Amino acid sequence: MDFAELVTQVRIKKELEPYNEDSRLLCFDPGHTTGWAFFVGTRLIYSGQIDTTDIPNCVTAVEDLFAETQPNAIVMEDYRVYKWRAEHHVGSDMLTTRVIGSIETIAVQHFMPEIVKQPAHIAKGFCDNQKLRAWNFYQKGNLRHANDAIRHGTYFILFGAIRKADKPTRTVG
Repeated sequence: MDFAELVTQVRIKKELEPYNEDSRLLCFDPGHTTGWAFFVGTRLIYSGQIDTTDIPNCVTAVEDLFAETQPNAIVMEDYRVYKWRAEHHVGSDMLTTRVIGSIETIAVQHFMPEIVKQPAHIAKGFCDNQKLRAWNFYQKGNLRHANDAIRHGTYFILFGAIRKADKPTRTVG
């Protein structure tokens, strides 16, 4: 079964609205190397990775992706500091959280109506490399982060539901 057929079946079974085939979804797996993927409807158009170890370069690269893809929704991996890894973060510049903040800021500046953050384990636990290959989404080579961004996109397309709390808020004055 191809991905589009699976989306239709899953969304009917879960009583979700059909996925909008005109949707332009930009997905991110943020970190020192940030993976990204761009979907139109259920079709993966392209994906890649960008070096985001330098925030000014991160901002430029993400701005370029927004200009090129003109998304109407964003989904990205969220980042949490867990107690069992807290010592790992002592003295860290927390680059991943800064990359997430940069992406969120750019999305808000582009009046993005939908910004969704998903825990890493949700997408990665659901969508393994075998599924990516079956759907012809798997990116060969050293593109692990691009594949992770694709995983977040596929999970959102299959199961995602926007809650009001996920939408950015804007105040005037």
